[in-house]
Amino acid sequence: MKNNTKFCPHCGTENKKDAAFCANCGQSMTINQPENKEAETKEKRPVNKKRIGIIGAVIAIFIIIGGVFAYINAQPKSILNALKVNFSGYNSQGTVELLGDYQKKEIEIIGAKVGLPSSEVKKAEDSNIFSFFNSTTNNSTKWQKFAKYFEDTRINISHSQNLSNGQKVTLKITTTLKDNPIKEETKTYTVKNLKKATTYTIESVLKDNPVSFTGFNHFGSVKFDDDKFTVNNDNSAPTDLTNSEQIIVRLSQDYINQQKSNGKILSGTASKTLTVADLESSPKISNLNDLLTQEDTVVRADNESSTGDFGTTYTVTRMDSYFVGTNISSWGYSSSDDSDKGEFSVVTIYKIVSHYNSDTDTKNDSTSYYSYGYTGLTLNNGKVDVSDLTGNNKYKGGSSSSEQAAVDQLKSDYSSATKLN
Repeated sequence: MKNNTKFCPHCGTENKKDAAFCANCGQSMTINQPENKEAETKEKRPVNKKRIGIIGAVIAIFIIIGGVFAYINAQPKSILNALKVNFSGYNSQGTVELLGDYQKKEIEIIGAKVGLPSSEVKKAEDSNIFSFFNSTTNNSTKWQKFAKYFEDTRINISHSQNLSNGQKVTLKITTTLKDNPIKEETKTYTVKNLKKATTYTIESVLKDNPVSFTGFNHFGSVKFDDDKFTVNNDNSAPTDLTNSEQIIVRLSQDYINQQKSNGKILSGTASKTLTVADLESSPKISNLNDLLTQEDTVVRADNESSTGDFGTTYTVTRMDSYFVGTNISSWGYSSSDDSDKGEFSVVTIYKIVSHYNSDTDTKNDSTSYYSYGYTGLTLNNGKVDVSDLTGNNKYKGGSSSSEQAAVDQLKSDYSSATKLN
């Protein structure tokens, strides 16, 4: 039996044999169709445009994503997250320290930028980077680029010392090279966790470490702890002080810094003016006559008469005696050694007349005035230990033409020499 149908060449729909157009899609059916055959739908089926569009979109997305990743990878990288800020010390004297693995992160980023092998980057991370620059020879051109970027990167913090709780400090990471792979960043931190500090004044230090004056008026000295103070901007103790004179005592900078490190902060000024007081006018030497008698013995021994026509006879007369509140010398200097503090001298003017035995006319006698005395004297219960005096204690000044000239010479060297009663 003959088949009375045919298939549409476009959509494959079965139609009557004598149909001029496809009942499904309207395609012309005038083309001769094979009878008793199924439509070759697989070969005749139209292309799926929707699927092509999806595939194209996926490819485009991958291209965009790749471009975005390439762009992001080319941008400067942050080291801020690897950097930690640590505050320590005492309030108002705090310090800040940068911690963390930020330098390793920096090495890693720059190493990738210049194309260094990961093995060399690892060596640099585990070494002192600056020493590594000088020692490495591999990939020298790349390392030169590395050093250029590394040295161009600066990490600065606005305040690093004398910090107080609640204070704001700003950290900045900066570069100058346009292609530096390290990102420029700024972050503000609030200072916290500093320990509570205490304060002190120069008055409180003086109370625990009093400054005192010793010696005699016009020759006084000051005792002080030179680990804590200076006097008149000098580490040594001034001498020749006079009652009512003023001195400036100042806390030494070393002491102030040491106290800071212990959380003690100076409040107010570091200096204070003190008035010299309590220096004795002159000592009350209860055995002064014994001392002067000893002087007489020394002077007569120094000017001993000789007999015979060619001899000389010396007549020694003691004049006035003077107190000098320091150790004197033949050169007009006083000693400022600590061992000499509180020591004094007694000087007496002596009239010495020399007469040649062969000369019967006393008008030819020679008269001179000399200053003799003892230095390095101290009092024990108001007395000078005369028996303990030695040649080292003896003093002899120069010759003068009159008693007044001798006194003037003594006072020119020691202006505050005081006459003893």
